[in-house]
Amino acid sequence: MRLSLILLLALMTAAQAQDVPLGIERVRDLGFGFRRVLIAEQNPPNTFESVGHFEYLYYHERKLSQANEAAIAPSGKAIIYQDGPSGNIFVFRRTDGRITQLTKKFPGLVNRYTWHEVQGFVDAFVIPSSTSKKPGKWIKLLITRKD
Repeated sequence: MRLSLILLLALMTAAQAQDVPLGIERVRDLGFGFRRVLIAEQNPPNTFESVGHFEYLYYHERKLSQANEAAIAPSGKAIIYQDGPSGNIFVFRRTDGRITQLTKKFPGLVNRYTWHEVQGFVDAFVIPSSTSKKPGKWIKLLITRKD
């Protein structure tokens, strides 16, 4: 019995030590040349997990951001997204390839966007933080219309 237990523990330890393959895990086409790509990447030494799983926003082969919530304009000419590392909100326009920062500081975690493309703005519903007792709120983000 004792030998069986030791053998079982040795097999479990070996199974946990297997390397996780790095690279692309999932690609989701969003339309108009935009896609979300989930990538397994090696974390720095002495972190909780050796491999992190990060989602990036791409336009064709151009990496725009490690992004949280994103929404494509109804026309497909632009995409608005919240940058993961900074928390700021940006818009990328396909016509000229420019990225414009819309917020100067973290507005809260974006839950959803509503485009008002013709009127030149996007509403974003933001939640202050996971520990905040404050309710979420809508903020208006002005988008300079460019064709």
